[in-house]
Order: sequence, then C-alpha cells, then structure tokens
Amino acid sequence: VWRGHYQFMPREWLDPAPAAVFINSRDAGPFRIYVVPEGYLELEKMGYDSYDLSDPEKDMLFQRSRMLGFGLNGVEGITGEITMLDTRRYAKIMNIITESDDGRRIELSTADRVKAWQSSRNRNLLSMMNVKYIISSFNFGPPWKKVFETKPAEDEDIMTYVYENTEVLPRVYFADNASFAEPDEAKAWEAFLAIKNFKNTTLIECESCVNPGRPNSKDGLEIIKNDPGYITIKTRTQNPRYLVYSESNLPYWEARIDGEMAPIRMANYTYQAVLIPPGEHLVEFQYPGPITQFKYSLQNLIR
Repeated sequence: VWRGHYQFMPREWLDPAPAAVFINSRDAGPFRIYVVPEGYLELEKMGYDSYDLSDPEKDMLFQRSRMLGFGLNGVEGITGEITMLDTRRYAKIMNIITESDDGRRIELSTADRVKAWQSSRNRNLLSMMNVKYIISSFNFGPPWKKVFETKPAEDEDIMTYVYENTEVLPRVYFADNASFAEPDEAKAWEAFLAIKNFKNTTLIECESCVNPGRPNSKDGLEIIKNDPGYITIKTRTQNPRYLVYSESNLPYWEARIDGEMAPIRMANYTYQAVLIPPGEHLVEFQYPGPITQFKYSLQNLIR
C-alpha cells in the first residue's frame, strides 16, 4: 500500500500476474503451486537474450509472471503462511525434488531439465505436497496438462505456461492404505523414500500403530472452514480411518475430534494425521496463538 501511495513503483508491478489471476479464477479450493526457475542460460536459449539484471523494469515484468504472491499458496512458502516454515524434514523433501534440476549447473541442458521435471519421482512428491499447478516457461508434455499461457512482457518472446497436475492429492483426505514407521527421523526417511505412489499408500509414524479399517463407498468429508492455522472438517466413516491434513506438523499443533483433544501422528514424513473413529464427527486442526505457544514452551522447559 505505501509503495503505491508514494509511487515508488508503477501500478502494473503490483497488480496480480495473469497466471495468478487465471488460477485464482479457476480453482477456489485449497491447493499449492510450484514455480520452476529457468536460470539465465535457459532464458537465453529460449530467446530472452536481452535479459539484463541492471534493467529493473524488464526484470520486474519478467519475474512478475511467475511470482508466488497474489494469494497463491506455494510450496516454497513465499506466501508466508505459518505452515510452510522451512522445517528440516520439509527442506529434505524439497532438496529431493530439485537435486536433479539444479538451475546453477551450467552443463544441464534445457531438455535435461524438462525431463527431470517430468520424472515419476518428482510427480509423486509434488502430488503428495498438493501441488496442483506448475508455472514455468518450459514447454512440458504429459502428464502435465497445459491449461494457460501468457507472455510476461510485450517486447519478449518467452512464454509463461500454467500446467495442471491431474494426479494431485487433496489437502485433506482419508488414507486408503497406511504404511507404518517408528517415530525416528532416519527410519521414517527410509520408509518415506520407499513409497512409490502416495495416492495408494500413506506413511504414518507411531509407536503403537492402529490399523485403519477398510474404505467404504459411503465415507466422506467436507471442509467447513479453512483459515491460516485453522481448519474444520466434517467426516463420515464406516470404519476407523486416518485423516491426513497436509500441513507441516510443527510443534504445538492441536487436533480435536468433537471438541476432545486427539493425538496427531506424523504423516508422509512432514504432514499431520489423526485416527478418526466410525460415524460422523467434527474434526479441528489448530495452530495456537502466542500465549498458548508460550505455555507449551514453558512446560517443555520445566520438564
């Protein structure tokens, strides 16, 4: 607001990018996006040979087309949501996704980078992390589905594409099958890497694990309220089921089933899950305010 008021930068630099406008108008559900960094060598290969960091106007126009702001929730946490704080576990997953596509490696060709982003491993991890849309200037093929394209600046030839991930897992879902691991980071990491398809298997960390019941066609859930740090879900199940909430399992998160506190299990190495009993229930996940956080911290110090 103050930048606009004092005219420190043009209005068009602050307006939402076309890609962000398209995504927000197309999908109101909870999802995440990933922006693939091109790297300057790839930009030159694709025709952006006049790219100049010393020209702030061109630089801003180009970056604006892929910016993670404007209300979009990105896996890299640029939106500043509390659940996307860079925990050690979360950072390890991000490193796996990007290690085969390091934009700083000059020997990596554009074709190799595209191949890396279409790998089954990256698709599996991005789907688990609820990445429904990918923004990139690379021309991807299936299974990514191109749904939008735009030019970032009138005088350049670089296109910006929006791809939809049709394999994405929802932010909240019932685990059809559970694979169990001890709540030990090293052992859980090995078990996490062994899962080839998170749509079929969810990793649950627990000391005394309870096997869930079988899925039923009558099972269902409905998100009643979804705010930063708080979500309410109405569930209906025929058997006990693990409800997965794909938000980082930071310390002090609380879960309640019909108002009663419920233990949170680590799911898929970094997210949250609770075991839901049969029947209809109201489930809440909440990240407490500063006062409650202080109380928890004080209790830990006393121990």
